[in-house]
Amino acid sequence: MDIFSEKQEGYTAEILVLAGYILFFCLAAILYFAFIISFTRNLQKSPSQINVFATNLPPQTPIPSIPLDYEPGSLPIFREDFDSNQNGWTGDQHLTSLEFKDGKLYIESLDENSYALTSCSECPFLKEPYFFSVELSTDRLTDVGFGVVFVMQYARNNFYLFQINLESKKYFLFRYNADNWSRRMTGITDQIQSYPSVNKLSIYVNKSMVEFYINGKLIDTYQDSGTSFQSGQVGLYVNDTGFKLIADNLIIDKIEGK
Repeated sequence: MDIFSEKQEGYTAEILVLAGYILFFCLAAILYFAFIISFTRNLQKSPSQINVFATNLPPQTPIPSIPLDYEPGSLPIFREDFDSNQNGWTGDQHLTSLEFKDGKLYIESLDENSYALTSCSECPFLKEPYFFSVELSTDRLTDVGFGVVFVMQYARNNFYLFQINLESKKYFLFRYNADNWSRRMTGITDQIQSYPSVNKLSIYVNKSMVEFYINGKLIDTYQDSGTSFQSGQVGLYVNDTGFKLIADNLIIDKIEGK
């Protein structure tokens, strides 16, 4: 065999080896892309994939921070059965009508352009974590809001209002400060029962945090790091005329905060 033939056979072998490498890499690339496509499709179809970001978000349903074994009325600071006005419930005499009847307090606004607000002289000025609850109903069907106030100062010119509407099933948190109103929270819940049902409104106040309950269920929370909600009185609120708000079984309990 001459030198030319040997070189030709060497070139042929090198070409075959190179072709083999190219074929191998092509097959590997095809298999790789096929795997990627299959994995992506399975990932999109899988209902059990975990969204790591979503699992780190706060729960949509708030979790109560009061003790699980707590029963309203078991840690009393103040109780009112409204058999009489022994605790000195008052309101602006030009704007508010109060009547004690059948162990209940009837509250009515006398001005269609204003609200009725009442609190009592014996109601404690609260400075510690507490749970406040009262049963509220109306003497007729109405789409006017009503609710409870808290952190109210003696002059009644500074307070927060937790208000509900029976028709829309909406709830609100307002701040009132020197004739200025600001809305801090709003929502809607089926926990609000329509007329003529009784709705129990409750709040748990602990420093900068407030939990809002309707008929025993926690429906929302509000927190303001720059505010302490504990110093003040509680009271009852009627937004407008046309009906009487009926209050019963008011309690304030002391609950140690976490």
